[in-house]
Amino acid sequence: MPGIEHYRRKDADGSLPLPPAKIASLLFSTLIEGGESIILNEQRERFEKVTDFDVNAFDRVRFIYLAANVAVLLTQFATNYPTVAEIIPPLRELVLHAMRERWRDSEDSADEAIEKASAAYAALAYTNPATDRGISFDWPQTWLTEVGIAEYNPITLFQIAHTFRNYHLHALQFISSVVAGEQQANAQAAPESTATPNKADLARRWQTEEASLSGTEAWTILLQAARVNGEEVLGWGWVPMHDPKAPTATVCFHRDAATTLLRTLYSTFAALNDPDDYLKQIGLGWALKARPPSAGMVGSAQGYGSAQIHVDWSGPTRYATFMIYPADSRRIHVTLGIESVAHLIQLITEAFDSLEWPVPP
Repeated sequence: MPGIEHYRRKDADGSLPLPPAKIASLLFSTLIEGGESIILNEQRERFEKVTDFDVNAFDRVRFIYLAANVAVLLTQFATNYPTVAEIIPPLRELVLHAMRERWRDSEDSADEAIEKASAAYAALAYTNPATDRGISFDWPQTWLTEVGIAEYNPITLFQIAHTFRNYHLHALQFISSVVAGEQQANAQAAPESTATPNKADLARRWQTEEASLSGTEAWTILLQAARVNGEEVLGWGWVPMHDPKAPTATVCFHRDAATTLLRTLYSTFAALNDPDDYLKQIGLGWALKARPPSAGMVGSAQGYGSAQIHVDWSGPTRYATFMIYPADSRRIHVTLGIESVAHLIQLITEAFDSLEWPVPP
């Protein structure tokens, strides 16, 4: 993300091109009120189907974070260009007036909410997701709890985080152009055009229904591939069809972890298909002059959450036990046969192809 210095004004005196109140009005109408018609509308419509979803609370929190985004940027601009600080008081008055009219906030409650949201927004905007991958999931999950939504779908969380990051970049560019005198008062917010990803954004989904070999359990297994602004993830969700009240158990993998997962599935299939050959391949065959094991862990993959796979060929029916450890919900154990493992390999391979990830040999 370009730093503030990248957008340095060429004006020697650092004066504002318009009166502070006019700039505040432009930022308020374009980036705050205008942002409400642009971001998170798809999620808002989906959450409206949830029982007891408070639309008014959602709109308030979204407004607060849009205002906080502008506040964070103006505060940073003001460190290099002190005259920018003159924009903050009239903008604050516009925000306070809107919150009083729409949600009956007091001055103290509005200021407190904006201050808290500013710290949270800055943490998201200035944390590198490549070094802290969990922030793309933990941050939006915390944000949603402010409106009473418990969301565990990593693709939804991932997309919300990127929406806020992209809007921050758009606001940075817009404020830069305003301060430089390049923006007209009728400018329209258009965050979609600010990002130039290396590859087209992507959201695809696959699913399969598999019966567990233990008891009467049945599972819908979901795979979701997503690319937003060049960052790519693979989500793996397990929905218990036999227990509609149980939450979906979901783990999310970036490319390296997803590759480990697919290789583990290859090994699982090999172990179930021909245990002796598999044990020879990993150095635990009859060459050891000892009875080989009849069960064991094949491998694991660690992402946002983790997955382990164990195999057992001690009885007439060989099976694999999938141990899914979501980051934010209870763990599950699912026992599947070789046909189900083959289905999963096929679907994950399709997801790799969609993301243009190389399929491991």
